[in-house]
Parts: sequence; structure tokens; C-alpha cells
Amino acid sequence: MGEKVDDIEVLKDKNLTISYKDVKRKDLPKYLKADYIRNTLKNIKKPRDNVFIRFLWMTGVRVTEALKIKVSDLDFDEGTAVIKHLKSRKWKRRTIPLHNKLVSMLLVYTGAMNKDDLLFDFTRQRADQIVKKYFGDGVSCHMFRDSFAVHYMQSGGELYKLQRLLGHSHITTTTKYLKIVPQDLRDKLEEVEF
Repeated sequence: MGEKVDDIEVLKDKNLTISYKDVKRKDLPKYLKADYIRNTLKNIKKPRDNVFIRFLWMTGVRVTEALKIKVSDLDFDEGTAVIKHLKSRKWKRRTIPLHNKLVSMLLVYTGAMNKDDLLFDFTRQRADQIVKKYFGDGVSCHMFRDSFAVHYMQSGGELYKLQRLLGHSHITTTTKYLKIVPQDLRDKLEEVEF
């Protein structure tokens, strides 16, 4: 037990002068910088792998959601995709917008496919292998989801819209990205003349 001082028991001394920079932030999502992703994608010559990684990054969908998408789930006229996600043994569906660049790529990519074909016809394990092949062992498919969210917020996106895009049931799940973005906003603050 600790020492008693004036009827207050001190259990453990704490050093409150430790810099916040020395504190490890394990709860922060791991993401990749946009320039790094763009530069790496330039070197991926296999169309399927390139489109798959771009799809993960430019939509923010879960890898399991991406692997369930059929060509018929894409609406090229509207620029949207229907995303299906199994949660608590119930299928949840949401429709998300697709970036114009992604729509153009998908039009070419799906040109010879049938409507009932899967957009990406491989397993979750193969998806991880594809990502590791080009980005290294420390990178996972989920990091592209986090990268999408961080880049969206850095570009001035709204938290509630991000929640809908990612398919989070609760806004509290989405707020984890606010822990990263304020750190990145320091650069912008330094550009302001006072």
C-alpha cells in the first residue's frame, strides 16, 4: 500500500511532466499517405490488382464488402455501388457514390464481364497477399479503409457523411479519425498569416 498523508492515501507517484510526444498512441488508426499510395499504384501493372487496391482506397469499403460486389451492384450512370455487409447474421446494404476516376476505371475493367460476375473473384487471403506484394508486410487491406477516411477528413469532409460512407452504425466509431486529423492540420495552421 502507499503512504498516508493527512488521511489521503497516495497509491503511486506519477510524473505529470512527461511530454505528450512520449506517449504511445496505440488507439490511432494506421494509414498510408496519399502520395505514397499514388506512387506505388503507378508501378502496379496488373490491371486486376491495380483496380482492386484503388477500389479499396477510393471507396473505404471493408475488404469483405469489396469481395462480395458483383458487376450488377455498380450503377455507372449514377456513379454508385451497392455495398452489402453481414452484421449480426443480417445483411445490411448501403449505396455509396463512386469517384469519377474510379467509375471510368471500372467501366474498362468490367467491359468483358457478365452482370453476375464478382468484381474481384478471389479470397480474403489472396486480397491480403496482393496488398503485401506491392506495399510490404506491414500493410493490410484495412489500412486502405483508414487511409480513405483520413484523406477524406483532411480534404474537409464532414464526419457524419464519412460515417455513412464507411457504414458505421455509431458515430463514435467514426470519431477515431478526428484523433489523427488535428495533428495533420498543424501544417495548414502554419500557412495562416497572423
